[in-house]
Amino acid sequence: MNWLTDFVRPKVKKATPKDIADNLWVKCPNCGQMLFSKELKKSIYVCTNCDHHLRLYIDKRLKLLFDNGE
Repeated sequence: MNWLTDFVRPKVKKATPKDIADNLWVKCPNCGQMLFSKELKKSIYVCTNCDHHLRLYIDKRLKLLFDNGE
């Protein structure tokens, strides 16, 4: 038996890449800058690089306009 196959190989199989969510980054359609989705939400969907206003869907717009008890 080889020490490489007995000792190292089982540990290598355990190290698998973790799943990464697809919606972490948003690309600005105007300047092409990659924006972190949490920072984009804080800036009310305005690009921090070029001040382009990204599309804000109606449910998000209504939550911003009206106080819903939060």
